[in-house]
Amino acid sequence: MLGAPIEYEETSSECIAAARVLLEQLPHRTCGEGTEKIYARTFRRMWAEAKLDPLRSGDARDTYNQRRAALHWGGRRALDDLLKRLDAAAEAHDRQAHDGLLIALKELVGRVSPAIDRDPPQWGDTADFSRTSRWATEASPAKVRGTASKKHVLRDLPRDWILQLWRSVRPDHKYRDAIAVLSLSPSRPGEVVPGDRPCGFSQGIIVALDTKGRLVLANRPLKSHGGKYGMAQSAVKIDVAAEGPIAEYLAQRCREQGGKFVVAVGSSDALAKAIKRVGRRAFPQGPTITPYVLRSQRLADAKAAFGAGEKTALAAGHCTDRTQSRYGNVAFGRRGGLVGAFGTRPPRLVAVERARRLGESKRTLQASIWAPS
Repeated sequence: MLGAPIEYEETSSECIAAARVLLEQLPHRTCGEGTEKIYARTFRRMWAEAKLDPLRSGDARDTYNQRRAALHWGGRRALDDLLKRLDAAAEAHDRQAHDGLLIALKELVGRVSPAIDRDPPQWGDTADFSRTSRWATEASPAKVRGTASKKHVLRDLPRDWILQLWRSVRPDHKYRDAIAVLSLSPSRPGEVVPGDRPCGFSQGIIVALDTKGRLVLANRPLKSHGGKYGMAQSAVKIDVAAEGPIAEYLAQRCREQGGKFVVAVGSSDALAKAIKRVGRRAFPQGPTITPYVLRSQRLADAKAAFGAGEKTALAAGHCTDRTQSRYGNVAFGRRGGLVGAFGTRPPRLVAVERARRLGESKRTLQASIWAPS
């Protein structure tokens, strides 16, 4: 290829072939810009560790899950990048660059391949929740899963905290519309940012009034793993009068725009920082308010309005009702103006079925205990 000895050619070809085989084992995942930054940062940290392995003793399960996703995303990104650079070096007949890239590729394959064998990615159309996680079988966790979740912040806030937060948003605030939307819809901050989604381009969050004057807030969820999980689109419907001032503000904005408009921002990080600053004005003694505190509250509200199950999963953009347990407890929720939730696919009601079976087993056990001998 570059006038090198045959032995060199064979070694080079074998290494590149092994890299391409490994690349085929890693599915291409599309995710939001913020998620990509997290995965890139996490993969770099993992690469600096003595062993490339998502599983570490003492990590919570959510940390392991994030590290595993970063391994799959980062491994594919690094392999793809090195292979493209190798092709470019070969075309340029740059032997020195080619040799250096080949050494780097060999190290990458040598570390990523066993890591992927231990933690293979999910390829099916739906998540396999029956598969036992390595975290459950191999880790010695020191942390209880979810202890750092934003849902725990809700217990330290007053019942009307979102309204208090809203009162601290200046009328001319740059992100006033976005804060209003996140105060009513359980959307992620990244979903307010326009961009490509697995099911098409998203302009941001669509806010509209239906024929009965109710607000409809619709988004294209970020975390759908290439369209395999989650929803292509999800939405909530809100009774304006029952919800109050924030809904009234968005309804008026809709009327000014002819019944419908799109809320979009350039950066989810900037939006999150703005919400934190507003939160410090509203609650100077804490706790810290982030977009995910708002998301947890609105999912707690959905549970209060609809009950745990299908409609709450639809509001969250989840493909299963199991995931909603990571968000706000129904005890901290209020129905408010939530009157409906919609999505593009029916969620799997795994938790509901499990609860039903558990209830049946308890009733059977009680009948056995109290049955006359």
